[in-house]
Amino acid sequence: MRRSCLLWICLFLTIAGCAASTSSKSSPLLEQDYLLMSDKALVTYEQQVNDELMQATRTSSPGMSLGLGLFSWGGSGGVGLNTNTPVGGSGGDDAIALRNRRDAVRAEMRQRGLIQ
Repeated sequence: MRRSCLLWICLFLTIAGCAASTSSKSSPLLEQDYLLMSDKALVTYEQQVNDELMQATRTSSPGMSLGLGLFSWGGSGGVGLNTNTPVGGSGGDDAIALRNRRDAVRAEMRQRGLIQ
């Protein structure tokens, strides 16, 4: 019983550590105020945001899997975890923020008459 409890604690700490290590860092592009940019700077900024968005969606993992199987003379046991949604900040949150920013920048570009 004690060994099983210790095993569950180790498993929980491993999962928590993995989730914490994948936390997303916010893109420096999101800190810039695009409303104050000149037309030329805004076009360049939109391309940079789009490029970083493409990078974030390419490098983000589709999910996480974790498996643990134990076998003893008296029987066997196992633990598993699987998800298809991004866990932690594996790119998902940053990609959403970048996509929202790109859409807002494009709306500003339309308002200024830079794109149709």
